[in-house]
Amino acid sequence: MSAVGSVCGPLAGGVLLRHFWWGSVFLVNLPVVALVLLAGYLFVPDSWDPAARRLDPVGAALSILTLVALLWAIIEAPVRGWVSAGVLDAFAAAVVLPVVFVGWEARVFPAMTPGQAVPVPRTPAPSPPDANRRDRYAGWSGETRCDTARTVPFSAPSDNGTA
Repeated sequence: MSAVGSVCGPLAGGVLLRHFWWGSVFLVNLPVVALVLLAGYLFVPDSWDPAARRLDPVGAALSILTLVALLWAIIEAPVRGWVSAGVLDAFAAAVVLPVVFVGWEARVFPAMTPGQAVPVPRTPAPSPPDANRRDRYAGWSGETRCDTARTVPFSAPSDNGTA
């Protein structure tokens, strides 16, 4: 399928650019998206999981608006000026909207995000007596470095005894 897309995509884009406005290359996807959404609504069954979580459209909209406000402000600030009213308003929205998002998520059930920080489990690097098992730990702890042709934990001794 990707081969078909890599051949047909540029050809269709060229035809659209030759005969229509350049924005038509973006608008051509709208009917496809509409058909896929309709087909998904008609043919994809609801979850069989009795504890399936519902969607949180308000939380999703708040998080999207936060990112849009922040990115718009960063992109437009060099053009419009960092202290222009629109840019400052967008930065203010990018500060206020996450607070509104957290407030919303605290009240809605089920929330999009957990109410508490989830600790990320880490596997400790091997101690020197376990150095012969260092390959077992190499991909687990996140504490790896690239050393010419192999990956070893930072704290594991190398073959010559140095760390």
